Amino acid sequence: MSNDSRAAEVTRGSFQMPPRGQEPGYEVTFLRCGGGTTNDPSSPSETDGVTEIVLLHGQRYQKENWADSSVLSALCAAGGVTAIALDLNIMITAVRLGDAFDAMAKEGVLSGKPITLVTPSASGKAMIGLGWLSKTSPPDSAPSQLLKRIVHKWVPVACHTVGLATEDSFLTAYKDIGIPILAVRGDGDEMVGRESTDRLVRVAGAKELVVKGGHACYLDRPQEFAKHVLEFATA
Repeated sequence: MSNDSRAAEVTRGSFQMPPRGQEPGYEVTFLRCGGGTTNDPSSPSETDGVTEIVLLHGQRYQKENWADSSVLSALCAAGGVTAIALDLNIMITAVRLGDAFDAMAKEGVLSGKPITLVTPSASGKAMIGLGWLSKTSPPDSAPSQLLKRIVHKWVPVACHTVGLATEDSFLTAYKDIGIPILAVRGDGDEMVGRESTDRLVRVAGAKELVVKGGHACYLDRPQEFAKHVLEFATA
């Protein structure tokens, strides 16, 4: 098997989400391709120079869509990238997203360095929460630092949850910290996609990308989508 084929090979795994408050812990499954850290203790950790991309999914989809569409393998094909598609509840809070990040780092799924997050549609809710925590928590507190600690770059795809940001400051938090945003929408998504993308461009200094397709444009043009995300994440 060639190095490119091995990098693009998709494998399955899981990690344990810890309990928090009244919420019990539970198992989270994922699909993974590429190099970098692994939860296989027999494999060496090679995180230097590896770009880590985590992909969430919208309400009507699941992690398998990223693999079935070939987006996952396309992100890893060139090497130097670890891409992970997760099944997380779209209503997950920012704090619980942080818990998932820490659990993956603890179990060797991620390196623990800030990652690029791809959040289609409703899965962007926690990202708004991260901005809210950054702006409303006491300075230098753990909640105020969570956004900076876990997010390197953000790729919202027609995220209607951008509308949940009741104050622009929850979005400008990304620009203030220096976190680049690539706001993606399909050219046929003239309502939700356009509104959320326009706001991110106007308020948070996001770069806009319009792909041919509808609300789930990443499934309509998977190779084109993967190419742009890869260029953004590795720049």
